[in-house]
Amino acid sequence: MTIHFRRHNRACGAHLPSLIGSGLILFAIGGAMPVTAATIEDVVVTAQKRAESIQDVPVAIQAIMGDTMRAEGIEKLESLAPTVPSFHVSEAFGGDQVFLRGLGPGVNFGFEQAVGQVVDGFFYGRSRFSRLQFLDVERIEVLKGPQGAIIGKNTTAGAINITTAKPTESLDAYITAAHEFEGAEGQTIEGAISGPLGSDVLKGRVALRYENKDGFLDNRVTGRDDQSRDDIAGRISLLLEPGDSFSALLQYAFSEVDRVGRNIQPTFCTAQMRAVLAANSIDEDCTRNDTRSTLDEQNGVPGFEFQDTEAQTVGLTLNWYTDNFTITSLTGYAEYDYLDGGNATYTGIENFMIDIEEDYDQISQELRIVSNGGERFDYIAGIFYQEHNLDSDFGLNIRSLGPNTFNLNRFIQTQQDGDTIGVFGQLTWHISDQWDISLEGRYTEEEKTGRSIQYPAPLYMKGPPQPGPGSGGPTGVFNVHDVAGTRSEENFSPGATLEWRPTDASMYYVKVQKGFKGGGFDHQLSANQVDASDGRFDFDEEDVISGELGGKLDLLDGAARLSFSIFRNEYDDLQVSTLIGPATFAVGNAASAITQGAEVDFLWRPTEELTLSAIVAYLDAEYDKFPDAPCSQFQIDNGLCPTGVQDLSGKPLQYAPEYSYNLTAEYIWPVTDSLELIGFLRVYGEDDKELALDLDPNVRQSAYTKLDARLALADRDGRWDVALIGRNLTDKTTIGFGNDINFFRGSYFGITESPLSVMIQGTYRVQ
Repeated sequence: MTIHFRRHNRACGAHLPSLIGSGLILFAIGGAMPVTAATIEDVVVTAQKRAESIQDVPVAIQAIMGDTMRAEGIEKLESLAPTVPSFHVSEAFGGDQVFLRGLGPGVNFGFEQAVGQVVDGFFYGRSRFSRLQFLDVERIEVLKGPQGAIIGKNTTAGAINITTAKPTESLDAYITAAHEFEGAEGQTIEGAISGPLGSDVLKGRVALRYENKDGFLDNRVTGRDDQSRDDIAGRISLLLEPGDSFSALLQYAFSEVDRVGRNIQPTFCTAQMRAVLAANSIDEDCTRNDTRSTLDEQNGVPGFEFQDTEAQTVGLTLNWYTDNFTITSLTGYAEYDYLDGGNATYTGIENFMIDIEEDYDQISQELRIVSNGGERFDYIAGIFYQEHNLDSDFGLNIRSLGPNTFNLNRFIQTQQDGDTIGVFGQLTWHISDQWDISLEGRYTEEEKTGRSIQYPAPLYMKGPPQPGPGSGGPTGVFNVHDVAGTRSEENFSPGATLEWRPTDASMYYVKVQKGFKGGGFDHQLSANQVDASDGRFDFDEEDVISGELGGKLDLLDGAARLSFSIFRNEYDDLQVSTLIGPATFAVGNAASAITQGAEVDFLWRPTEELTLSAIVAYLDAEYDKFPDAPCSQFQIDNGLCPTGVQDLSGKPLQYAPEYSYNLTAEYIWPVTDSLELIGFLRVYGEDDKELALDLDPNVRQSAYTKLDARLALADRDGRWDVALIGRNLTDKTTIGFGNDINFFRGSYFGITESPLSVMIQGTYRVQ
């Protein structure tokens, strides 16, 4: 299918209110049309290593189908997260912030992920992979609460379980093309083709996705729109099924992410910073909007603001099927190389530049046996091994603007190697038709070694000189270190679940779990040799005890579903990272934290044409004890922190809004015997949330409500559709991450999230 697009200017946004109004009118008209009986289709998930109905899984879970995400123009995890209450994903320098229920990693390469990623059964422990796997997705399951006994490792807050589309028995293909003409202007195209390869025994699938877009922030210094994207990703899958007792799936995936500029801007500037900007004739307004004024060069060389990532994964999944159980072997390899450069004043001033490089690779092997179900006892047992290598280079160049000119060049190289082996299992006793009890656990042994060397070296210098500790540089500007460490950890994380099924249409559960997240090494260590050798290089593991009460009900003869969960998680030795100076973070373990709350998910199809849903989350997430937390810059500037530390005990965690919600409505109007019109509305939002660990009010994101809409004309057989999609139609400006501007303390930056976006999209399918 060929779709011709006409380029529009930003003035088209003036027509959006009428578009929204027309959509509301159509929904009102649809509500008066004749109705027919409806039922909700079952959703099958793999949250517990076997295919089960989502209504039978005693886990707080939200499943989003791949076709739904493509239809709504959701192209990446950052776009999906706002529609999932208590879920937060945002970009940050050197790594993404992935949080669930207020828990996630700090800003440091050394942190393990509190929210693990599993793709087709393979566990990926780095946030960078969150940008690479949104291709030809069949289903995404967002699992909330600790999942460490069954899924991967270090999943103290939850897991993202991604299932991609597999080779099919007959020809199956689709192509989706979209042109965004309001927001980040440009094109996205995704497609796949699948089917048998010469026989019924061997099947294949090829998928490809390409995105080429301008950014949505107008950079007044460079004259371009930041951050532009030129990304490509692909996957090849081969499925061998010689008989009913064996299958082999080989998958290879690659991704190249090429970004120019950043979606970062100053959001508040002190009088001193404004004076410097004015003296340099820089037109920066220091507010959250759709403009920025940031230089993109270092020492006269352009192209310094960028992100480049190249990644590839290989996975071999072998299944042996019997009448009673399935044995599965998963052998995987994954790697990526990542480069990140930027102007850390986020202005047209060239005085603070950061250059980051990260290389990562892992091999993993999982072998498990899973009962097929239906017996008095069901079981899961397995062994998991993973080996990883992580190298990071952190370079910065600071040049003063005052009369006493100096240059501070710092280059920090950190290497980390790790081995993990874990044994896990779950045993479920079906006591009766109404009662089940499950016991589960994972025993883990983990070893890590690390080394960090800091050099006084110019940015971009590869293979820097080898000075001894303490040498080089003006006194008081920087100190050099060379430190190494080794960590060995053992952990047993048990869990128990009790299920009650009083009727065929209802299930209630209560569960208690223990989880942990491994310790590690500070990959941005900037201390001198003496301090760095004094236990500051590494940090300890993080532990959690979780309790949850939940239920899942089918209502109105299958026309409605209701699920709920009430939870409480208690964390000890919470791993944190706080900015305390120019590109200097304090990394360590806070005392303790408690997250508790409730979530309700309601889905209703009152007619075959109308579907309504509501997901609402209440979250109370705070530090239980954190008496020696760093002061915020706001406190320092206003004399509110005389002791140099603050007590955050009883204060909220980052990315933990008290409430968040997602309300949707979809209506289908028959147009002819072969055509239908589909209307979709989503209203979603959240309460105030803290973006900085030190709770600085100048980087707090206030409460907001956003609106998405879609109007599509589709073939009733599902062969094609053409849609107009609008996201954030109220054009609410929000930031997903923020902190102090290093060189101008008291000033702040924010990573701006997508503004109003409108696209036209077409899909054609062959089945």
